[in-house]
Amino acid sequence: MRLLALLFTVFLVPAIAWGQVPDYEIEDSEWAGLSEFAGVATAEGIQLERQTDLDYSKLDRDVPLVILYPTTQLDGDSLGEYVADGGRILLMDDFGQSELLLERLEVTRVIPSPGNLPHDEFLNGNPSLPVIRPTGRHPLLVDVEAIVGNHPAVVDNPGGAVVPYSAGGAMVYDMNLGDGKVVVVADASIAINKMVQVADNRQFLANALTYLCRNQPDCRIDLYTKSFSTTGRYKRSSMFDGGEDVSDTIDGINEAIEELMKHLPGEELLYYLSLLLCGGLVIYLLTIYPLRRTRPYSAYVTDFVDAVPAPQSEFDWNVSRFGRGSRTMNHALPTAILKETFEELFLDALDLWPSTTEDRQSIDHIISVFDERFLTGQPAATRKKILTETRELLVFLARVPTRSRVFLEGDVHVTDAELMKYHARATRVLKLMGRKDEYDNRVRGAF
Repeated sequence: MRLLALLFTVFLVPAIAWGQVPDYEIEDSEWAGLSEFAGVATAEGIQLERQTDLDYSKLDRDVPLVILYPTTQLDGDSLGEYVADGGRILLMDDFGQSELLLERLEVTRVIPSPGNLPHDEFLNGNPSLPVIRPTGRHPLLVDVEAIVGNHPAVVDNPGGAVVPYSAGGAMVYDMNLGDGKVVVVADASIAINKMVQVADNRQFLANALTYLCRNQPDCRIDLYTKSFSTTGRYKRSSMFDGGEDVSDTIDGINEAIEELMKHLPGEELLYYLSLLLCGGLVIYLLTIYPLRRTRPYSAYVTDFVDAVPAPQSEFDWNVSRFGRGSRTMNHALPTAILKETFEELFLDALDLWPSTTEDRQSIDHIISVFDERFLTGQPAATRKKILTETRELLVFLARVPTRSRVFLEGDVHVTDAELMKYHARATRVLKLMGRKDEYDNRVRGAF
């Protein structure tokens, strides 16, 4: 009876005509305004603040975003990096300018012609008002029996949808992107005043807002609707300043080459430059044509994938296609898992964990602490060898993205040989520190 009563209210108000755009103003209490949506946020103890200037460089990972029918083109790269760093977005868009963000999520959007929505249940036979009865368990679906859309679009992704249409595609996806999330809702008008009152739309929106806030009290959400100004670029964080070490190394090589050019005669300079060119060509050819067959993903990658729960995450479905059709296997994914597991155990043993972007230590400092705590009493030659190999390991891992970012940074390539080399070094270091057994348990999925 509750559902029927709520559904009946939509008979009194026509669906938004094709091409007609509501005002989407938070103060507007008319049928196409957002005052009811704001009331949902208030009832959940959430502060919803309307913003008119989106400065990507000032995005705060602790302040989620609701982006509703943007008519301003979104910067997919900046928003993707923001989410990968732990930010959360509720994107409600059917016909707006969110293509670049959707592309970053690898979500396709199709705007069906009137009457061609891939669904078989509609309110009062109106093909603009699909009635969707989602099944399954998900935080977005708590106490939700039915959702009614209003001229929604169709979104698609290889992962499992939260709210699918009956004949293909979906209205809602929950995308795990890096350390954050993007809830994609292919219907902006589901949030307007009259639609909030229909079926369990209000409960669904309340779930979406609390999900965005991770159920944290005193949560603030920034709301962007329709047209707003955009400035800046989001700069992602990193655990170490290892990138500076790599940059310094490159600068040193450049300076050495410059000095070489100053002091060598022309004939000798040409000879040495030819050697460098040939060496670079050999490395390039070895990268393209490996000398031996690449091996499959290591066991700890398989264990991790098997432990990923439904609904299918962005990491999960990307694993299934990672390296597909390529001539060489990219081992960036298992290396990223090695990176995360090793860095946590290694830094924890040095009392430097957890490490955030605000208090991250330089590799020089980390090596110094490691030397002082674990290498005292070692023979000088052994001590020097361990320090050199550990420094090289940290510099190498600093350029590898975390496993949650592997698919965002496709230019990172790790060879089979590199993976085996640095995996062996990592396990030797952890064995020296007494953390090898814990590492083995982690990568076997024992925790």
